[in-house]
Amino acid sequence: MWLDRLLSLNNNMKVQSITQHLPVTSGIKDPHVWMSPSNVKKMAEEVLSELINMKPADKSFFKSNYNSFAAKIDNIINKIDKTTKKCETDKFLTVHPVLGYFASEFHLKQIAVEKHGQEPSARYLSSLMEIIKEENIKFIFSQPQVSQQYVKVIVDETDVTAEMIDPLSNNLFIMFENIWSVFNKYCR
Repeated sequence: MWLDRLLSLNNNMKVQSITQHLPVTSGIKDPHVWMSPSNVKKMAEEVLSELINMKPADKSFFKSNYNSFAAKIDNIINKIDKTTKKCETDKFLTVHPVLGYFASEFHLKQIAVEKHGQEPSARYLSSLMEIIKEENIKFIFSQPQVSQQYVKVIVDETDVTAEMIDPLSNNLFIMFENIWSVFNKYCR
């Protein structure tokens, strides 16, 4: 395991879980906790608390940085919330189910092409085509990390547009802005 190898490099390294207080979505343990802006803010609070415990003399510095970070997160939460409330449907399509926490936070329903890491069957793809038509879904979130094969099939067979997001981006604000811009484009 990568954590064990990392810890073996420094016996004095402290490990702190920053996800223990986060909700579980749909009764399933979803590893994509960072895909919810509110979860990111909660995790930042955990980091803040631990940093203050470790270096109390720097508390004001840590709090100032956290407050700046939290204000940016609150801004994106407000933008996404206002925009998603304008959507014709509460459902959206994604290739890989990375947006479960996001969907839960904004009262949406993620429909994933992949199920439990498995490629979709022809029957399931056919049922997705029906859902797309019935729900008037206009886009599918794709990612550079997954096969575009099923995205192409869905785009070719329906009127949806493929929209690329990168859940492994090293800049959460850009990632959330990109997700917001997709909803803003289709939810007016």
